[in-house]
Amino acid sequence: MDVFLTGATGLIGSAILRRLRQDGRRVAALARSSASAEEIDSLGAIPVPGDLEEPETWIHSALSCKGIIHAAGGPAAAERHFAAVMRQACLQAAAPPRLVYTGGIWLFPPSGEAVLSESTAFEPLPAFGHLAEIIRSLQNVQRMGVAVIHPALVCGPDAGPLAEMAAAACSSEPFRTKATEDTLWPLVDADDLAELYLLALDSPQFRLSLFGAGIGSARVGEIAGLVGEACGAPVTLEALSGTPEDPRLDWQAGYGRSQTVSPARAVKMLGWEPKRTSLESLVSIAAGPLPSPLPRRETSGPGTG
Repeated sequence: MDVFLTGATGLIGSAILRRLRQDGRRVAALARSSASAEEIDSLGAIPVPGDLEEPETWIHSALSCKGIIHAAGGPAAAERHFAAVMRQACLQAAAPPRLVYTGGIWLFPPSGEAVLSESTAFEPLPAFGHLAEIIRSLQNVQRMGVAVIHPALVCGPDAGPLAEMAAAACSSEPFRTKATEDTLWPLVDADDLAELYLLALDSPQFRLSLFGAGIGSARVGEIAGLVGEACGAPVTLEALSGTPEDPRLDWQAGYGRSQTVSPARAVKMLGWEPKRTSLESLVSIAAGPLPSPLPRRETSGPGTG
């Protein structure tokens, strides 16, 4: 088998699975339920029954593949356990597979218009602090090649913040968020991101850390305006009220983190060419095409009929 994939039915994972199959690769994918197994099978992959919280039951299936892509996002305890089992298994494997691991933009500090780089020190939201620890531990496994992709806010036709904005507008509901109109969001199309994962999987670079962003930053107010145009209904931002007592549960705080990143390193090192690099193109995927501009009306000047 070529690739073992976790998170195959999620927004990122399903895009990766489709791209892997388009490339003719044989894929085994972790399936937590019979419904997930059916979906994975329909996409041309082999479902492997198992739970992210019990990696002992499927780690040998993963290690038998040439590469592992971890696109699932589990609880902190499950992620730590997965990493520990992976490290131990790699010590015993004759030739450990390459691992592509999913980090995230919210591991990095707020930057406003200043451009973050992959070498910027982590300053994660409390909800994602465990990922910073796990990434460091996996990168210390000497015999396993590890690439870490830090996706921007991922956009698809049925999921992601732009699709959620569109759903709110179409339902005449406010879009509740911790962002303001001036918050800057880095964005990426799910299919473009999937292409980056495949490039990272195939790269000979033993260690990689890359941002996955087709758009370095966009103002939330501008995003909302374009989504409203596409939907034919306004997007009304409303401050999300209430904060969990435990900040480690407050993942929504990420939407209030204003950041700017650049895909330059992924483009230079791997030749990544994201196709959807304009806000209009992402909005059209998530909310439908923007209306065509009205034709310019001719006006009569003074003294003309």
